[in-house]
Amino acid sequence: ELIDPSTGGFTEVLRNRVVLPFSGSYEDLRHVVVHGLTHAYMFDMLYGGILESMLGREYMFQPPLWFAEGLAEHESQYWSTEGDMIIRDGIINNYLPDIQDIYGGYLVYKGGESFFKFVQEEYGGPDRWIAGEVLHSLRSTKDVDKSYKSVLGKGLEDLSKEWHRNLREDHWPDVKDREIPED
Repeated sequence: ELIDPSTGGFTEVLRNRVVLPFSGSYEDLRHVVVHGLTHAYMFDMLYGGILESMLGREYMFQPPLWFAEGLAEHESQYWSTEGDMIIRDGIINNYLPDIQDIYGGYLVYKGGESFFKFVQEEYGGPDRWIAGEVLHSLRSTKDVDKSYKSVLGKGLEDLSKEWHRNLREDHWPDVKDREIPED
């Protein structure tokens, strides 16, 4: 089928390949390559060999989009000014949902990216890759909440509250002395 021109690339689990365009920007290419390879790594971690997964019915489990896309964005750029802008607007204007309630749209990318950044900074460090531990746990639990509880002792509800609190602490002081656009 034809691919929409806005598609930045995709990873096919059944064909075990990453497909991506080259727009002429080497930075965009680097970002899309790492994003796609992160998906490929995640698919391999979660599903192993395709035949093995089909026989074991492991292929039926799919992590939530915020997890899959957020991890790929986090690994491919760690954090971006675009992501910061979107998350800042969401937390200031009170429309950023809890992480477990992000199901679609652009927030699966930027909300997930922000959540992974928060968890890594809060609980990880230079010698501990939290996302990798959660991904490893996810292979057996097939449940993101259980995996976070296993790795950090906290589930998504508690982590999401901490994430929102951290975002408010970071971003609310930024706007206290600014003019309101409607005014």
